[in-house]
Amino acid sequence: MPMQRYLLYALLPILLISCEKETEDSTPPLIIFKSGEYTADGQYVPVGGKLSFGIAASEGGAPLANFRVQRIADGNVIT
Repeated sequence: MPMQRYLLYALLPILLISCEKETEDSTPPLIIFKSGEYTADGQYVPVGGKLSFGIAASEGGAPLANFRVQRIADGNVIT
């Protein structure tokens, strides 16, 4: 039993020191919606109409994600 206790006391500091939280230094991407011949924010588009988006993005350490388009008709929101 004493040998197991010594082994536990020897391994415990090693386990505590080796468990470090990894930190990622990532810069978020810069995303800009272009203006011009694109669908404007809040613009009315008929059902079946064309949507056009102009996006300029510079790379960062984080992925580009979660681009969402919602259709609102008669109080119903469809994503």
